[in-house]
Amino acid sequence: MTTSIAKPAYVNTGGEGHSLDEIALQGGASNGNIIEMGWFVDSEMEGNVNPHIFVYHWINGAETCYDTCGWQQWSTTYHPGMDLGSAVGKKVYIGYVLYQGNWWGWFDNQWMGYFRAANGMGNTRRPR
Repeated sequence: MTTSIAKPAYVNTGGEGHSLDEIALQGGASNGNIIEMGWFVDSEMEGNVNPHIFVYHWINGAETCYDTCGWQQWSTTYHPGMDLGSAVGKKVYIGYVLYQGNWWGWFDNQWMGYFRAANGMGNTRRPR
């Protein structure tokens, strides 16, 4: 998916919430496995109103957590939680590819990292 990094207005009214742009893939038994990647604005979580990269996944319908639960970092340039305030307006390509048992996440111009498939099988070679 090609998307533009934006900085939508975020009004904290005391409740939970955020603005985001993401790609998500869903499948598995009862469609309970989901992986997500994109950017979001959440002043409660990130401490400012800039967009930040995020990854998230569900396993068999159970939520995990943002950015760290099961994520295997690969890139030295982009990472979950990264502040994208200086990149507002930039177009980036994001997506996932299932490769040898791992869901590899692409951000902008490189492999950012991966989630292991539900069975934990696979290796850490990145796709070409």
